[in-house]
Amino acid sequence: MEGSLDEKCDENPELFKAGVVLVAALSVGANADRIAKFTGYNRDEVRVMAKRARAGKLWIGHNRFDIDPWFQEEGGQIAFTLDCMVVQGKLERVDDVYDVAGA
Repeated sequence: MEGSLDEKCDENPELFKAGVVLVAALSVGANADRIAKFTGYNRDEVRVMAKRARAGKLWIGHNRFDIDPWFQEEGGQIAFTLDCMVVQGKLERVDDVYDVAGA
């Protein structure tokens, strides 16, 4: 994909991809196949990320999302980054508590 957003995020492209998946779900719903089509990402990779989003209760059903913390004036960017790390598989989120994945 020439000129894709991924190419513009050299610092941490996998974290960026996880963020794109989270935000894309807000537009097309929490459906891995639709997100993959919308973003151009590999469907199997998006399915893995979607499974993590559901396990961490970031996605609750098809069109319900736990995103309120993203919009907090203080800590919103951190909350979004932590949720990206959940989708990326670096962290796990259980009952709103984050921990290193596999710990």
